[in-house]
Amino acid sequence: MVAARVQPPRAGSGLRWRSPTPADIPAWLQLLEAAEAVDHVGELPDADELLLEFEPDWADPERNALFGFDGEQAVAFAWVQCNPNTTTAYRVQLGGEVHPGWRRVGVGTFLLDWLEARGRQLRTELGGDLPANLEVRVDQHQIDRARLLERRGFVPTRHWIQMGRDLTDTPPPPPPLETGLVLEPYRQELDEALRIVHNGAFADHWGFQPRTCEEWRRWYIGHNFRGDLSRVVRDGEQIVGYCLAETYPQDAELKGYTEAWVGVLGTRPEWRRRGIAGALLGDALRTFAAAGFDRAALGVDAENASGALRVYERSGFTVNKRSVTYTKPLELRVG
Repeated sequence: MVAARVQPPRAGSGLRWRSPTPADIPAWLQLLEAAEAVDHVGELPDADELLLEFEPDWADPERNALFGFDGEQAVAFAWVQCNPNTTTAYRVQLGGEVHPGWRRVGVGTFLLDWLEARGRQLRTELGGDLPANLEVRVDQHQIDRARLLERRGFVPTRHWIQMGRDLTDTPPPPPPLETGLVLEPYRQELDEALRIVHNGAFADHWGFQPRTCEEWRRWYIGHNFRGDLSRVVRDGEQIVGYCLAETYPQDAELKGYTEAWVGVLGTRPEWRRRGIAGALLGDALRTFAAAGFDRAALGVDAENASGALRVYERSGFTVNKRSVTYTKPLELRVG
């Protein structure tokens, strides 16, 4: 039996609370733009990216999302997301935002109440005996949010680094690969093989969940993917490494420069520390520069055990900003 819907917070006199639909995307985007003008995170989704939030069959915005409206203006939102397709642990991710004009009046605190309540309810609905955690990710400079989470029992669990590299000067040629290895452009017919290689390459990474065909299509080779800037390395017919590129044109106005992202850089575990990642990264930098981008960017787990951080530093990347994932255990409640 499906549990009753968690009720909206009793905060924000005059606000109207309801579940979102795709028709709310313009208002949602305006809310995010207003928050970015104050928070300076340096990133904004576009309408197509927000539409993707409604696509997964487990997204369930009717029960997992809550938006607050002042008239027709969206001034707050909360969304609980948990991909049930896992064999390791349930990551119940909590997201939300409050318009700067509605902060410090209790709306954010009440939204966190709602998010936690729905997260606990969702854990019960998922059942099974897998471990589960609530997760919230915040930029390191968002001190007020971090303090609120810590007061509520969340603890900093994982640290992330966003890195960048200037492309004004032509990057040096990539280091040569071992004899027999071939670096070549991405081709669409490689998608399924790439998905399988990716699931193996990231199996030992913190919090990773193997990607289904649909998830691969949506999140890796979807809206922001740039196949023309992506590369693979083969040993015969076997893919042993890959670099998938992404671009976010809407962020150029915020940052004042154009940027291409190393969205995913992976190597089969048995092929690590043989120069493949360095060669792919070096080729990506020259490819991005030739395409006219001002900078290259990527994100990395600060505690990554594969040596990725050292590869990026050797390639000239430096830290742009840091963020932290806060977690809180979720116990399965029966009855």
